[in-house]
Amino acid sequence: MKGRWPRIAWSSVQVAPWSVLRSGASALLLLGASALILLGALRPAAASESIFGLQFLGTSDETGDGRARGLGILGVALDDTTTAITPNPAAYGGLHYMTFSFMGVMGSRTARTATEEVQDGFARFPHVRVAIPLFGRVVLGTGFSGFRNTRGGFSLAPRSIDGLGYRQSFERDGSLYTLPIVVAAGIGSRVRVGVSVDFLLGTVDEKWISAGDSLLNLATRRRDEMRGTSVRLGVMSAPWPWLRVGAAWSPEFNAERERRTTLEDATPGSTAAPIRHSSLNTDVNLPQMLQGGAAIKLGREWLVAGDFLWRDWPTYDGSTYEASGVRAETRYGAGLEYRVGIWSYIRAGVSRWTWGFDAEGAAVRETAIHFGGGVPLSPGKGGVHFALEHAWIGSLADNGLEERAWRVVVSVSGQETWLRKAPHAR
Repeated sequence: MKGRWPRIAWSSVQVAPWSVLRSGASALLLLGASALILLGALRPAAASESIFGLQFLGTSDETGDGRARGLGILGVALDDTTTAITPNPAAYGGLHYMTFSFMGVMGSRTARTATEEVQDGFARFPHVRVAIPLFGRVVLGTGFSGFRNTRGGFSLAPRSIDGLGYRQSFERDGSLYTLPIVVAAGIGSRVRVGVSVDFLLGTVDEKWISAGDSLLNLATRRRDEMRGTSVRLGVMSAPWPWLRVGAAWSPEFNAERERRTTLEDATPGSTAAPIRHSSLNTDVNLPQMLQGGAAIKLGREWLVAGDFLWRDWPTYDGSTYEASGVRAETRYGAGLEYRVGIWSYIRAGVSRWTWGFDAEGAAVRETAIHFGGGVPLSPGKGGVHFALEHAWIGSLADNGLEERAWRVVVSVSGQETWLRKAPHAR
């Protein structure tokens, strides 16, 4: 990637629709959603993507809610009874009421090479979840969850062949997401288990354009449509009242990929038929993932939590795009939460993330500091949580690129008291 300067392309905000029609908590939920959408619309940039996301499959959207992000973690072991956004399906077993949750991520980033620098903004809404208590201690959940988000582009410096100058540019746009169906239940008083069947869908579009004053302008388009089904197993245990331990595991799975490639005339205004097109169906092996963590209560006011993620990308056999190699993806995070009375929380944490690919032969690493807070909509009936993050991504010395990013994460959950799981919420 050295010598290539990215020009990040704008794209639209992704919002998954849902309907919430009952109770004061539902009204607050809709009000919060409208505010987030308005803030996203007012930004000059809608949903650009990290230049590092142009390599490999893009930037990961798998995450916990605003509370977890304020702690610097994903929330694998958080025993939260007010949100349906969690990477651990066993956590749904702790929900006592019908729960609606969504989150948004907005911010800005500065990308640099050795000679240039550019700033841009982004906004996206990667998670919408709903959970419904059924009978006994069983809870059913579903929704929309972002998996990978890829948007952007770059232009190469002008080149020439036999004295004829030409220019090349690259654009990439798309996202992968899952539609989960989650079932969780309690086993005894100290253990919960859960399983999530995730239907993977998504499309990645790419376009190479070669243009010159004396050459035929050509565009090579590639469209990958992916479909697959994965399973995630989760467990959460409370061996003592002050300790929660959680883990989640997803085995390897195959996704169907339909690749359509088209070569066409890129001259502005051209209506010519494609010069050549082809279609190819293949299976892509996506890697297994393991997550684990713990949360410890220190008295009534303090909580300390930490978790990790490991994903075995070397088993991936799909397109690696501009990546110079693939490696195991790892993420570690830890943080503190302090309860201020019964109405609010403050949080702080740190995280270290090694992305699943190499750039310029070196690993891409992200180090971030996290701060956050939260307030309930009413005691024990949902809440609003936010996180502020500052991240250092990549290195000029190692990767030829580096980024500095500010992110604001906001999540809102509302709970319906007319549908309750026995026993009563604690």
